[in-house]
Amino acid sequence: MPNGHTQPVSPLKRVLMRTIVELTLDIIRLTSRAAELFLHQTGAEQRQLLQVVIKNAIWQEGELRTSLFEPFEILRHSNRESHRKERKINGSGQNFGIWLPTGDSENDAGG
Repeated sequence: MPNGHTQPVSPLKRVLMRTIVELTLDIIRLTSRAAELFLHQTGAEQRQLLQVVIKNAIWQEGELRTSLFEPFEILRHSNRESHRKERKINGSGQNFGIWLPTGDSENDAGG
């Protein structure tokens, strides 16, 4: 029941009141800057993040092989599959060779 007095909103309540869209946009912005932000962290902060993400890491045949904790492993698999599928689709932005002139002036743009 309103008593005419406005109570201050706690920081936690402010966060909870934000819309899903705002949170989603914040996550997208942060994700797009993750590599940049990682490079500016201290070694201890970088190590802490890697301990959250990387389940196991070994050197094998001169390469670092990693397995990730869930959901990071699911995201890695999804990204690999998306990239693999994009390479198969002409015009997906991955195959720039389709836009190069072929030497056939009838089929080249402006020819």
